[in-house]
Amino acid sequence: MNTIVLAHEIEDERFYYLEGTPLDTVKECCEQEGYQITNTYSDERKLVNDILDNVITPTTIVAYGDYEDYIHLEEICSRKNIDFLTTFDMQLKNCC
Repeated sequence: MNTIVLAHEIEDERFYYLEGTPLDTVKECCEQEGYQITNTYSDERKLVNDILDNVITPTTIVAYGDYEDYIHLEEICSRKNIDFLTTFDMQLKNCC
């Protein structure tokens, strides 16, 4: 299974108040759900371009945050039959 992770870097004062980085959160969720991460992106635009240019062909994308944060990416995943999950949704299921 080709799983791509999208997690942005936090470079402001919020970093000091978080228990872990966005990437740590996504990795934990993927591990608990049994997803093997094959590639990591921190820039949504780069990820979208790589999908549209057929540079990568993911089966699953797990993104840090909520669906509303990634409306364009979610539409592309829907058109290309890519499973799109967010950490917020996974956390609601109490898996991480």
